[in-house]
Amino acid sequence: MTFQPVIARELRVAARRKSTRRIRLWTTVAAILVVGGFLLVGPVFRGPGVGGLLFQIITGYAFGLCALAGVFVTSDCLSEEKRAGTLGLLILTDLMPHDIVLGKFAARLLNPFLALLAILPVISLSLLLGGVTPGEFWRVTLTLLNTLFLSSAIGIGVSAWSRDAQRAAGATLGVVVLLCVLLPLAQLFAGKYLGTSLLVTANLFGPFFTYRSAMDAAYAVEPYWFWGSLCTVHVTGCSWQH
Repeated sequence: MTFQPVIARELRVAARRKSTRRIRLWTTVAAILVVGGFLLVGPVFRGPGVGGLLFQIITGYAFGLCALAGVFVTSDCLSEEKRAGTLGLLILTDLMPHDIVLGKFAARLLNPFLALLAILPVISLSLLLGGVTPGEFWRVTLTLLNTLFLSSAIGIGVSAWSRDAQRAAGATLGVVVLLCVLLPLAQLFAGKYLGTSLLVTANLFGPFFTYRSAMDAAYAVEPYWFWGSLCTVHVTGCSWQH
């Protein structure tokens, strides 16, 4: 694969950063602290659905991290090369433009991906408390991975058109907020005025709709919305890389 040198270069750069290990460590520590605090006050939430409540809290935390990954991880990867004047040097090599994009995307995606993998065992503790099915757990896991992919793809897409780091991060955050916050709020508050079919179709492009449809209560009634949104979000992420 011709983009392997870019991946190797980016991983060497990331290995020198102190923040590389800190991100994985503190992301997991925060999840453990949330679970620990929940278990300490567990007697207050007695009932068969206690695991479901913990599951929603932890997966909501993980969903937020995945949605913001592109803002902090990939939004400045190509614009940084532009400011340093090294992007032209990469183009002079045997690498094609798509090799550079894929290489930097894969390398930058590695750290948040490993952080997400570190959180999954913590999330799985909710299965032991009841109220969560294995199918629900794996559907939400797919949703988190897809959200991480979409956010990172948006970041690298914005970075390709930008030169300033702050503007790139702001534009990435704006697109993420549109897909994850504004579209669900529009469906919630304006659905009865604008028509639910139009807003549901628009929400297919947002990962929050996938996350909500992955829960057992929604999936048992209309499973096709989950798979349709999952595929739509993934295709949307692929389009941002082109």
